[in-house]
Amino acid sequence: MSKIFLRVFYVGKGFHAFQRQPNVKTVEGTLLSTLIERGILVRDLKMAMYTSACRTDRGVHALSQTIAFVPLNSWSFEGLIDTLTDINETLTQENIVIWGVSLVDDQYHPRYSALYRTYLYVDYRRHRLRFDEETSRNIVNLVEGVHDFSMFTTEKKANTLRRVLRIRLGEVSKYFVLAIEAYGFLRQMVRRLAYVVEDIAYGRAKLDVLRKMLEGKPVRKYLHKISPAENTLLLSVSYPFNFTVLDKGINIVMNILKNRCEPPLSFLLDVIEGRVKNDITYSVIEDLCRLQFLNCAKYINEL
Repeated sequence: MSKIFLRVFYVGKGFHAFQRQPNVKTVEGTLLSTLIERGILVRDLKMAMYTSACRTDRGVHALSQTIAFVPLNSWSFEGLIDTLTDINETLTQENIVIWGVSLVDDQYHPRYSALYRTYLYVDYRRHRLRFDEETSRNIVNLVEGVHDFSMFTTEKKANTLRRVLRIRLGEVSKYFVLAIEAYGFLRQMVRRLAYVVEDIAYGRAKLDVLRKMLEGKPVRKYLHKISPAENTLLLSVSYPFNFTVLDKGINIVMNILKNRCEPPLSFLLDVIEGRVKNDITYSVIEDLCRLQFLNCAKYINEL
């Protein structure tokens, strides 16, 4: 039995988060109702073994949210791609786009089979403040590795340890950019961490604040501080298998990006179109190539 894995882009504005909820508009609810109406997905989501890679907060965007399910009927791959292309005509009205598809064995799970996830936090530069390069390197050294992120989440879990695989931050043209890669994230972890990291990078807080919080110790000033949701993007969710790219879906995503002003969406477009270049943008391009969202051959000289 095969599962369909779908790559989904969406703009977070106008939705009450990704996860479906009663009586409110969500990305997941809109997406699933469309798939059910078009006969790809059965209404009994448990029977369809439906799951998603992760949840995103209200206002957070995604380039590569991933959902998976066992389809209602047997589909030829060509027929599936044609139907998904038609579905995008409806979803595009909501700034949702399916741009990748894979048929895999049902042993794979969109959450538990993910190798890692990458988030981008992007803000416009604080021109009246000086970004400290040395401090930013110290932040990277401090955050990478295993830490207690209980001070960066609203979740009340017994285990709040998480391993950060890689973090990059810096000024890129008009942007302040934080890219963070991990196996998994706690709720609001990226947005709360970004608030503290940005303050430290611009000299508004000391590095010891971050060190203390990563030890699970509260810092009163930052107990309830959180960065804007619209500045956050789920960039990538990596799997041990490839996706087939829907070229028309990619084109729709690009057209949407050209008409958005939210910092991470504007930054992503600038990276793709080559208007900004440094070590951070190269790492973003690498992620986009691994996702197959970009043709690696076009960017090989930059990488």
